[in-house]
Amino acid sequence: MGVNTMAISKFYSVMSTTLKLQVADLEYYKNLVLQAQTEIADTYYIQGQFNESSDCYTKLLKADSPALNKQQIEFKLIRSLSFLTNQVDETIARSQKFLDRFPDYPDVPEVRFILAHAYTSAGRNSEALKQVLLLLQSQEANARGNPELWSYWQRRTGNEIANQLYQEGDYLDALQIYQNLAALDPAPAWQAPALYQVGLVFEQLQQWQRASDTYDQILARRTELTGSNAPPSLASLCDMALWRKDYIAWLQKAHATDTQFQHSNLQPPSIASTTAAK
Repeated sequence: MGVNTMAISKFYSVMSTTLKLQVADLEYYKNLVLQAQTEIADTYYIQGQFNESSDCYTKLLKADSPALNKQQIEFKLIRSLSFLTNQVDETIARSQKFLDRFPDYPDVPEVRFILAHAYTSAGRNSEALKQVLLLLQSQEANARGNPELWSYWQRRTGNEIANQLYQEGDYLDALQIYQNLAALDPAPAWQAPALYQVGLVFEQLQQWQRASDTYDQILARRTELTGSNAPPSLASLCDMALWRKDYIAWLQKAHATDTQFQHSNLQPPSIASTTAAK
C-alpha cells in the first residue's frame, strides 16, 4: 500500500508485544522477533533509507539463530552499503568476504557487479577489471544454473564498467571488457554494438588498421539484418561503422600526403638548381 512508516510501526509493535508474553514456546516468538526485524530492515531498504537498512542488517547478523538466513542478510547488507558513498571500503571488504564464503550463492553475479563498481569508485581499476572478466568468463560454468540471471549481470556489469573506463581514458582495460562482451553472444543485435565500441577504442589507441578491420566485421554481417535481426538502431550502427571506416581511410591518406609534403620540403636543393640560382 506504500504506507511504509505505518508498516515499520506495526513491526515494532510485534516485537514489543512478543517480549512481554510469558509463554512456553519461547523459541517461536524469538523467531517472530527476528522476522519482524528483517521486515523492518527490508522496509527501510525499499524506502531508500540505506543508512537505516544497513544498520538493521548489521544487527541481525550478530544474532545467533539458526532460523536466520545469514547469507541472504549479508547479501542485503552489501546491497545497502553499495548505495552509501562513504562506505566504499566496507562494501569492498564485505563483498570479497561474501564471494569467498558463498561462491555458489545465486546472487554472486550481482555481488561481483557491486564489487566492480566499488573498486572503480576507489580508483582501483585493475581490480575492477578482474571482477568483470571473472563474471564475463563464467558463462559456460553457470549456464546450467540460472543462465538468464547470469547473462543479465554479465552484460550490465561489462557495459557499465567498460564505459566508465573508456570515459576515464583507461582504453586498454576497456578494450579487454568490450572484446569479452562481443564474445558473449554472436547475435548481430548484441555483437555489433560491442564491436563498434572495440573499434572506437582502437581509434583512441591510434591503431587505425585494427579499427578499420573491426568496422569491417560489423559491415560483413549486414546480410544477416533481416526481420527481427534488423532493428533501425542496428541499421544506423552499420551506417556509423561505414562512416568511421571511410573517415579512417581519409585520415590515413591525409597523413600520408602530409608526410610526403614535409619530406619533400626537407630535401636539400640539387647542384643544378644551386648553380642556376647563382
